[in-house]
Amino acid sequence: MGRGRQVVRIPGEEEPVEIFDIEEGNGFIYVLGRTLHSKRLFEKYFSVEEWKHVKVYELKKDFSGNPDDVFLY
Repeated sequence: MGRGRQVVRIPGEEEPVEIFDIEEGNGFIYVLGRTLHSKRLFEKYFSVEEWKHVKVYELKKDFSGNPDDVFLY
């Protein structure tokens, strides 16, 4: 993924969470040491918008689970 400012918007949080080291590799996406199950799962649960080099990852509206379930620790 490209570098640049990136934020994650999670339900229940008023402000998006800003992060600086999302990395992608081996079919997994790493977010501040938290490993998503897989890129495919990430894309299933998150929509991605890019605006002026800012990537905004937002849980899709039809996501009905606990956002923490999307991540592995």
